[in-house]
Amino acid sequence: MKKNKESNKESGNFIVFIAISSLVLILTMGMTITNNYRFDLVVH
Repeated sequence: MKKNKESNKESGNFIVFIAISSLVLILTMGMTITNNYRFDLVVH
């Protein structure tokens, strides 16, 4: 029983880790896209 609980906690942490990393990736991509867009506006 105790072992099962620990593995459940580990998988939960893994899911949280994936969610956070994907969120960071999306944010980084969004920032890059908006920065490029602003750069284009400044250049033109």
